Amino acid sequence: IVYRWVPEDYEREREFTFVFFFSLAFLLLVPVLIERAAAGNAASSAGISAYSEYLLAKPVDWMLRASGVSSSIDGITISFLTVDAERINLLIATSCSGVYSFAIF
Repeated sequence: IVYRWVPEDYEREREFTFVFFFSLAFLLLVPVLIERAAAGNAASSAGISAYSEYLLAKPVDWMLRASGVSSSIDGITISFLTVDAERINLLIATSCSGVYSFAIF
């Protein structure tokens, strides 16, 4: 809607803004909408759980292993051993993942 009203002098900025917001919507909204449509539940958070698993849990698991900590991953739950050989299970809740905040901004 606003795209047409941006002056021609700012063509590069206008194009960048359009591509940025289109890409952001494509990466964040489209997969979640497809997941919810496939599940038949518009309120499902399964798509956000997948984001949490692949963009948060797996990188954290990799960093733990790279630093020498024995760890494993099951979905959005990371299990690792402390120095005292105590097993800690860390669950990344979808509401705490930051994906909703990232989508807003």
